[in-house]
Amino acid sequence: MTNILGVYQTDFANNLAKTDGDIADLTAEVVAATLADAGIGADAVESIHVGNAFGQLYTGQGH
Repeated sequence: MTNILGVYQTDFANNLAKTDGDIADLTAEVVAATLADAGIGADAVESIHVGNAFGQLYTGQGH
């Protein structure tokens, strides 16, 4: 098992609607930058788990 100790935060000023971006673009940016921060390659990753603990509470991003 590989545990990644790396972090990255997207630019909140980036407006995806204005740049024709989508969630896939955002995910690719975050994954690449987090792996770079951790100093490992994508081949070392078997699965990715994404969590959003407070989206609903703070910004109404619930389902």
